[in-house]
Amino acid sequence: MSPAVAPPRYSIIIPVYREQENINICLQHLSALRRIEQSEVILVDGDVGSTLEAIHRIELPFRLVEIVSDRGRGLQLDTGAQAASAEYLLFLHADTVLPKAALGLVCRTLKSYDAGAFSLGIIDASPLFDTWLIYVNGRKRLTFSPYGDQALFMTRATYGRAGGFPPFPIMEDVALTDRLKRGGFRLKLLHAKVLTSARRWRREGYFVNFVRNTVLYTLYRMGISPWTLAAFYRQNSDKIGKIG
Repeated sequence: MSPAVAPPRYSIIIPVYREQENINICLQHLSALRRIEQSEVILVDGDVGSTLEAIHRIELPFRLVEIVSDRGRGLQLDTGAQAASAEYLLFLHADTVLPKAALGLVCRTLKSYDAGAFSLGIIDASPLFDTWLIYVNGRKRLTFSPYGDQALFMTRATYGRAGGFPPFPIMEDVALTDRLKRGGFRLKLLHAKVLTSARRWRREGYFVNFVRNTVLYTLYRMGISPWTLAAFYRQNSDKIGKIG
């Protein structure tokens, strides 16, 4: 009889959409994390499996779960959460790199808090942008208003009680943190940083991205539909295609 396999302690949920060029780099980064052998990685592909087909079929130090879903980041994230079997859920973008001690930090944080996220760093950012990030991370730490590329994490019980991600194509991260804050959950933004790709910022310009993101956030707060905002984003992102 084969020995029983211990259930994973961490579920890392990654929505992907046409990430063929990056998915194996993402899996390689995850393989280097401490405690990764206690994890399952759930990839939710919103493009009929195109990203999943690009995965190199090599042995990985974690269980890989592959799901094909309708497109939409909120929908994909929730689909992954519903399939998760671990106590701790961590929601990750494919172009975001976790610190090697990330899983230990998640475990320690969730002993005292209900949910958390990491501070934001940009790979190869300009010195001026790095300085601006100090302000951004400080403000977000005070208000707990992280975006999805800051690797939100929480227990599965907290996710369920908060109502999870809504099926939005954009602003799903803002909606969930709003639910957490309204629900009185204990929240923590860590000083430890994730590093996210600067590809979108470089291609369109740091200032243009900042202004557009600010406009989108403001319009969402004014009650504009996330589907309307997503259409605006796509029309102004020139094939970046990072929604969903």
